[in-house]
Amino acid sequence: MVRLLGVLVLAAAVAGCVSSPLPTAEMARPAKVHVPDLTISAPGKARITVKRDVGGPGARKCANLILIDGKSAIDLDYGQGATLYVDPGERIVSLRFDNWICRTADVDLAVIADVQREKVVRLVPNAQGVALQQATP
Repeated sequence: MVRLLGVLVLAAAVAGCVSSPLPTAEMARPAKVHVPDLTISAPGKARITVKRDVGGPGARKCANLILIDGKSAIDLDYGQGATLYVDPGERIVSLRFDNWICRTADVDLAVIADVQREKVVRLVPNAQGVALQQATP
């Protein structure tokens, strides 16, 4: 009986973190934009679209701060995303957490930003918390 209860509690916890990819056309605007200039297209800028997967009920409790090269860019809740316009070259996309419920290790991902090709970064729940993954546009 105790084992069954443990399995049910674990299943409920994992269900809160299950996600499905968010189509770019369906992403909502970010909860907060720290640097509005990053969301404005300009000649010579590369595009990095950062989006947070749609998850179960547990995912709604955790807003995430996205940084570009160590500078706060946007806050994302589940189902949100934004296309950021950055200088070409290697950019570090980082993920920081906003509350103790969701606190895990901060995550960084190196992305080679290219004017000719959009890069997509997804926030994806995993066993350690949340990962940043490059995806196809």
